[in-house]
Amino acid sequence: MHTGSFLNFSHLKPPSRLMLLIFIILACMLFSSLFAMGSAVLFWGKQVLEVSDPSVIQSNPSLIAAYKYMQMVNHAGTFLLSGFIYLFFTDRQRIKRISTGRLPSQPQIWMVLLLIIISTPWISKVYEWNQSFSLSRWPSVEQWFKQTAQQSEDIMNAFLHQPSVKGTIANFLIIAILPALGEELIFRGILQPLLSEWWKNIHLSILITAVLFSLMHLDIFGFIPRLGLGIMFGYLYYFGATLWLPILAHFLNNSLALVASFLSEKHLTNIPYQEFGSVDNPWVNLLSFIFTIFIFVWFYQARTKTQLTRKEEHLL
Repeated sequence: MHTGSFLNFSHLKPPSRLMLLIFIILACMLFSSLFAMGSAVLFWGKQVLEVSDPSVIQSNPSLIAAYKYMQMVNHAGTFLLSGFIYLFFTDRQRIKRISTGRLPSQPQIWMVLLLIIISTPWISKVYEWNQSFSLSRWPSVEQWFKQTAQQSEDIMNAFLHQPSVKGTIANFLIIAILPALGEELIFRGILQPLLSEWWKNIHLSILITAVLFSLMHLDIFGFIPRLGLGIMFGYLYYFGATLWLPILAHFLNNSLALVASFLSEKHLTNIPYQEFGSVDNPWVNLLSFIFTIFIFVWFYQARTKTQLTRKEEHLL
């Protein structure tokens, strides 16, 4: 810590930095939520706070725009703002490294694209299986999760039911771009390295980060497929040594749902976007999982080769 720099908390140990991260996220979440609601009322009126029925929202373009705006501000504040504030307090050099860091190579980009396509069948099948999950011993808890999941799905359907170009661009920003940037910054860019520094175990850190990533969505009926995605994003960051890899994977995964929704809206397919990529053939799902493993073997070997090359260059 530099003398007189009272805003520098880089000297804190990992448990203390974790508490600081949680505090900053909660503070930014509260601030962004209040700011989003207050500014939305100024632009669209009090109706944005009085109407919560998704069917009413879907039939009112003005309300859809207001909810999209609030979603955008909430997400940007909760994840992006909190992430950069945390790094400003604890590791300002990482802000520069993240923003100007090494971009993925062309083979890495193609492999990430292949990964998202190849993994879709087994992830979709796991999602179907997770939908049958039951909390019969705690009916009130199960009902709360079902209501929360249904409300989120209804709002998402209202967002996706946008035939205009502006609506489509806004959907990509809210559903694909912002979550990829913000969530990957917090979970893979900050939390995963923090836990790894604390526990000295990268694999446990990746797993726990993925668990927290999935829990954050408050959807127990989609917990396991999101856990699988979180683990994949974690190893992409670990093997690729650049945050842009999980950001790209996250963006492509969410964009796939947007593309599926667009095809459904234009009646080019009868498959709902929630079921896009789902295959009933067990052999296809098994091969999907096996080829997913092969792709990560490729990333592991590429990482090992890069490390050996750097060692040889250092010796020279």
